[in-house]
Amino acid sequence: MHTPLPPDASLPADSQPGVSRARTPALERPVSMIMTTGDLITADVSDDVSEAIEIFRQGRISHIPVLSEGSKLVGVVSPADILKLPNPNIVPPVVPPISSPTTAAVAAKRGRIGIRIADVMTKNIETIRPTVNLRQAAQLFISGGFHSLLVTASDGELLGIVTTSDILRALIGEHVPDSGD
Repeated sequence: MHTPLPPDASLPADSQPGVSRARTPALERPVSMIMTTGDLITADVSDDVSEAIEIFRQGRISHIPVLSEGSKLVGVVSPADILKLPNPNIVPPVVPPISSPTTAAVAAKRGRIGIRIADVMTKNIETIRPTVNLRQAAQLFISGGFHSLLVTASDGELLGIVTTSDILRALIGEHVPDSGD
């Protein structure tokens, strides 16, 4: 038999087991609350793969939305896409993070690889609207086997990106602001 414990006076009432919260559960909140928007890094279909490699080496992001004609969303590129290239010798060896003074010199000498991002990007992309809740986004990640969703307006304009890491941060409370109770 299980006997419930009395509330712990050292915890706030809304974080105690069995005490109802007035806030919206994280998984029911819209992706617009956690998606990356402001400094969204994008690439053009005609960009060289070396540009994406340098962005990935910086370690800040792992998915780059790809645009055509400046604004039309046509794909996404990730390190996994680049690793699928048939000739592993075209991908330069790993170098120190971009903050290292030698990295800029190495990058300047390396130059272009000669392969366009359009040739390696994932073209069959999943997009969602900013009103989709985190639960639906998580279900898409599971069923689709991918790690990023591009968030678009009804006209297809790119608004942001949400990743599996964003969802995990929201679940542990690092990302989703309180709903204002």
